[in-house]
Amino acid sequence: MTSTNSSALFSLGLARKSGVLIAGQDRVFACLKGNKLDFVVLMASDRSDAVASTVGRVVSSRDRVIQMVDIDRYLLGRSIGLNRCQIVALPLKEGLAEAVVRQLSEGGEAVE
Repeated sequence: MTSTNSSALFSLGLARKSGVLIAGQDRVFACLKGNKLDFVVLMASDRSDAVASTVGRVVSSRDRVIQMVDIDRYLLGRSIGLNRCQIVALPLKEGLAEAVVRQLSEGGEAVE
């Protein structure tokens, strides 16, 4: 894992502690369906096909979806204080969202 990926995971941990990160498929899907905000959605490298399929159905054209390459559900989960997590979302209006996207892109991690 590159240092920029470590920075992205650290930023996700900060977002969770500050209360702006939405973690877990049920919460993320509920927010995507019923919210007028734009989100960046991050999926772990080993996310299930069901999660990917549901994301494809519920995201709006304004949302950004990023499939992470080397960050699996356990690494993602540990970075935000959980055992494992397949999917998280951040409102795009939050400054951390753009920082995380930039850090993942610089580390070669993000596939949109």
